Amino acid sequence: MERTLDYYHASLRLTTIADCFKLSKNVREKWLKSNRSRLKEEGGLGRVMRSISKMAELYGIKKSELKEFKKATKYLRKYRRFMNYAEKRARGLPIGSGIVESACKQIVSERMKLSGMRWKPAGMQDVMTLRSILLSQTWDATFHRKLLSNSPVEILYANAA
Repeated sequence: MERTLDYYHASLRLTTIADCFKLSKNVREKWLKSNRSRLKEEGGLGRVMRSISKMAELYGIKKSELKEFKKATKYLRKYRRFMNYAEKRARGLPIGSGIVESACKQIVSERMKLSGMRWKPAGMQDVMTLRSILLSQTWDATFHRKLLSNSPVEILYANAA
């Protein structure tokens, strides 16, 4: 399994960093746009980190924001190995968590949180598993591979046909 830091979380740290600099609104927006794009390029995080250092040197950091600045830059350094967005995109992999969040909404929220419902963990897991199979449109393949592998079900299925 590969880990990828959600691009939007990294981008949010850039916003925090930009807010810490002593910048005009126009310079801030231009810097943010440029560095958000850079994050998606090969070797982009290194260039972003150098840009952060240069901006701090040229414009300075607001004293009241120093703690947030350090926290955000530390976050980017700590998770740098999970931020190879250019390589992920080249392989057709997502760099954001939107897919996962959508799946959570469709699988969990839309089914498990209906009015008046109560679930025990085992029943909830069974329903979520079946709903995942159904929504991923792999019902037939899963049924034939997994469910028919158990002899009692296979016998019942064969007798029903």
